[in-house]
Amino acid sequence: MILYQESNSQSNYNYNIVIYDNVEWQLHFHKNFEIVYVMDGEAIANIGGSETVMTNNQFAIVLPNQIHSYSTNSRS
Repeated sequence: MILYQESNSQSNYNYNIVIYDNVEWQLHFHKNFEIVYVMDGEAIANIGGSETVMTNNQFAIVLPNQIHSYSTNSRS
């Protein structure tokens, strides 16, 4: 199931900075842009149906309403 994340769909100028350990987010979408940055370890990002392993100092930009998810195999 794909989740609509209303908390990230508020206004055009809404922003949050959150640091997660061992990120796990099911498939979801929202109206705001999203930037994900891997500070340490590895995270698997599925953005628009394309899956990639992100490692230290890599980032991705998720566009509004683009379906995406994140997971961690060992540590992120």
